[in-house]
Order: sequence, then C-alpha cells, then structure tokens
Amino acid sequence: MMSFRNVCTTINSDLQKERDSAIISVEELALFIWGSKERRHRRQEIAAFVDNDPDLRNDNAIYSTNQECYESGLRQGIKVFDFANSCNWKQEDVQDLLQISAASFGFSLHMVLVIPCLNKLASEEQVAELLPLCKKLSIIANYAQTELGHGTYVPNLETSATYDSATEEFVMNSPTFTSMKFWPGGLAFTSTHSIVMAQLWVKGQCHGPHLFFVPIRSLKDHQPLKGVELGDIGPKVGLHSTDNGFLRFDNVRYPRNTLMMKHCKLTPDGVYTRIGSAKALYASMVKMRVHIVSGAFDHLAKSVTIATRYSAVRRQCTMTTSEVEKQVIDYQTQKMKLFPWLAYTYALYFLVRQLNRFYDTVYARFEEGDFSNLAEVFAEGSCRYGGWKVVDR
Repeated sequence: MMSFRNVCTTINSDLQKERDSAIISVEELALFIWGSKERRHRRQEIAAFVDNDPDLRNDNAIYSTNQECYESGLRQGIKVFDFANSCNWKQEDVQDLLQISAASFGFSLHMVLVIPCLNKLASEEQVAELLPLCKKLSIIANYAQTELGHGTYVPNLETSATYDSATEEFVMNSPTFTSMKFWPGGLAFTSTHSIVMAQLWVKGQCHGPHLFFVPIRSLKDHQPLKGVELGDIGPKVGLHSTDNGFLRFDNVRYPRNTLMMKHCKLTPDGVYTRIGSAKALYASMVKMRVHIVSGAFDHLAKSVTIATRYSAVRRQCTMTTSEVEKQVIDYQTQKMKLFPWLAYTYALYFLVRQLNRFYDTVYARFEEGDFSNLAEVFAEGSCRYGGWKVVDR
C-alpha cells in the first residue's frame, strides 16, 4: 500500500513565504502556550519519537478495515504504556504523547479513566494491589456505567450488587434487559476486568450506586467468567480501534474487597459506613468530561492546521493567463471560513487549560470533603462548553 509520507521532502515555497511574513514571534507564542523552553523541547522529542515509530504514526489508518484498526490500536496501546512506564507516568509527557500521536486503542479508557479512578476512589490496599497490575497491563479494565436504560442519571442505574455476609461476597446481577451495560470502550474483546457502577444492597437496604472492580474474563484463556455475558455492540460510524461492548451479570459472586472503599467501608458482617460524601463517586467521571473537551481541542487544532497549510500551498484561478494562480488563502471567502476556526482553536486551548487547573483545584477540595464546586466543574467540563460547540458551528 502506498504511503504519501515521503512524497515531499522539502518545505513548499508558498508555505515558507507565509511563515516568513508572520508578524508574531513563533518562539514567543510557543513559549506562552507551553510555559517553558524545556516543555517545548520535550514535546519536540516526543514528536520525533512518534514520527519514528510506525505503529504510533499509523500512516495508513484510513485505508484499514475495522479488524485492522482494532489490531493496530492494540499495538499503539502497548507502545503508549511502554512509554508511560519509561517516563514513570509523568503526566505531561503522557498527555503530550497521546495528543501528538492521536493514538486510538481499545483500552485507552484503561489509561485515561480506570487508572485515575483507582487512584481517586480505591482504598490504599486496593491501589497497592491493583495499580501495578494495571500499569503493566497484567490486567486491563473498562469503566461500565452506562446501561441501555440509563446513562449519566446514575441514581437510576439498575445493576445490583447484594452483599451476602455468610460468604462475604457480593451477588452482582443485571435484573432487566435495560440494566445491560452498554457501550463501554474496551469491553467487547480486550478487558479482563471492569469497574462496574451498581446499586449496593446490604441487609435489605439500598445504599445507592457504588463502584466495584471485578474480573469479567479468565486470565488463563480470556473467556468470559461463569454468569458473565458480554460481546460487541456491532457496527459504528467511527472509532473502529475501540471495541465497545455490552455486559450482563447473572448472579455472579465477587469477594467483599471488590467494592472500591476509599469513601466507604463494609465490614465482613455487613456494617456499612460512608466516609465523606457520596458525591466523591463522580470525581473520575467529571475528569473524563474535561478530557472530552481536551479531545475536541486536539482534533480541531489538527484539522485547522491542515486546512490552513493546504490553503497556503494550493493555488486556484487567475484573472489573466499571464498571471500566476492565486493562493487559496488569499481569497476573502476562504479567510471568512478558515480564520474564525483558527481563532476558536486558540480560545478552546485556553479553555481546556483553565478547565484542567480548575478541576485540579476542585479535586483538592474534594479530598478535604468540600464538594461545593462539584456542580460547577461538572457543568463547565460538559460538552456544551467545548465539544458541542465544535459540532454546532
């Protein structure tokens, strides 16, 4: 299959002319955006690392079948985790790699949602046991919240986990068709475990939705465990590298320590105690909202960059046969379509940066038991401020 990667090895003269005529300093702008020369230099190193890795570069993605996309995504994911472990999971480096490479892999939520969820909502003992396994990909988990009947309205989720003090186990069940977990990324083929949002029942009393870190496949042969029904949700418009799936439980028994217990405790004899606020449950999903807005910026920035550069090098039409055709970027109608998006991209970048800072501040308050800003950060991180804006324009 032909790759256009090395068709042009020199900078187009029209593109160079536009760069030379800039009235702003690219260096100063880059320093303002990335904060330091060291950070920008590190991004350049990571960009070179991606450029030299065929799996991360993934030149022929648009020509691939769904199965090829999934398999390529697995290779990308392994490279991303290898990189993360090599830099000791330095947050900025990992974020830069994901942004630059646009890596899309079946267990991406294992990195951006499951691991942060463990850190924020699991007990110290659970973190010590599970986090190293997650980082080494000895186990791979998805985040199973959304059901056919309910998605973000967590209080009405139907999946149940009933505690049996006689055996110190939870009986996890999907009592109705609409209680089926539906759409979690990485669930259909990849995951060995799942963070499941389920209603906690103890001694006949419902304590509301809680998170459970449970195995769903055998670590020996990767087959679904007894009582676990799961599979692929079928054809999708995009994201073919991600295996979105469905999940049902038929009275599956799990040990007491599968309940994530940083903000609650359950004794062997069934005494339940809440630690802090029930709102802590939403901390990881709120961060995911911020991540979605960040993803909207990543895709928009790359699209606008491609469109702007192409408009500079593409020439089209002239008034007389003796003239050189005009650069498309010089047409007023092109500017009217292109430049507002360019401005919006910069605005969205600074919104994302502020959202991340705001979330970090608010989460520090969460840790101290102050959830007064939860609704605000949830609203500001929702797609109506970022992702939906991109779609609506």
